[in-house]
Amino acid sequence: MSQLIQMRQRIKAVQTIKKITHAMRLISMSVHSRLRTKKETLLTYQDKLMSLLDTIRASGKVVHPFVESDLPTANPKVKSLIIIIGSHKGLCGNFNTQLFDHLIKEIEIDSLRKQYDCIPIGRMAIEFAKEHNLKVLQQFRELSVATLQNLSLDISKSIFDFAKTYKTVTVYSNKSKSFFVQTPKTTTIIPYKEETKTENSNQQIYATWPHEPQEIFNHVLGQSLATHMYYILFESLLSEQAARFVSMDSSTRNAKQILEDMQLEYNKRRQADITKELTDLAGALSAEKK
Repeated sequence: MSQLIQMRQRIKAVQTIKKITHAMRLISMSVHSRLRTKKETLLTYQDKLMSLLDTIRASGKVVHPFVESDLPTANPKVKSLIIIIGSHKGLCGNFNTQLFDHLIKEIEIDSLRKQYDCIPIGRMAIEFAKEHNLKVLQQFRELSVATLQNLSLDISKSIFDFAKTYKTVTVYSNKSKSFFVQTPKTTTIIPYKEETKTENSNQQIYATWPHEPQEIFNHVLGQSLATHMYYILFESLLSEQAARFVSMDSSTRNAKQILEDMQLEYNKRRQADITKELTDLAGALSAEKK
């Protein structure tokens, strides 16, 4: 009987876990669906800003220390800045593990400590930085839909503040290859790499904005950097929700299978105990009749 009581307790525990994983699966799917509807609009806006920057640069009168072609040939800066975007919460499979493995594969740990400073985003990224004794300039613990806008502005401001002392600024994050597959991604924020420029693009700028190209470029570059950072955070959050859905869906199905097996085993033992009690009772009655 004590075994049956223990089995009932284990079944209740698994049922509770199944309810939790199922709820987390639904929440992840809901957040992912809301984010996915904004992706195309965000991409279009980002592409327009990048195109505008290249158009302004076509005038040939614009220079900026963040633009790759404007950097001096002999760069005296030694250290680089990396931004690591992990998840705020766990229970999302190998989402964080594959990102950190990708980072260590690209940069050896010794070099990471000596030649790089970092800005970790998300609790998992902060723990990774502490575990490997990295120099942390700033840290942002929570990455969620509610903090996305302010976070992108704060980080872009930090990049502008710190970038003059660094050779490069690189972001390590995750992106969704498909709904079920997330892959690590490396993005160089600074220096800014411009695309091929057209001869007539500058004419359109002067016809639209009667300001100096340098003034316009400085303003648009700040907007572009904030938007680019927003999109990288957005993409990481989108892939995190997909990874969590896949993980929780797998956990829910596993819990369901375990429950079925445990319930079957419980019924077998219960039936065996009932049969044994009936047999003992029948034997006792037979002995009394004799």
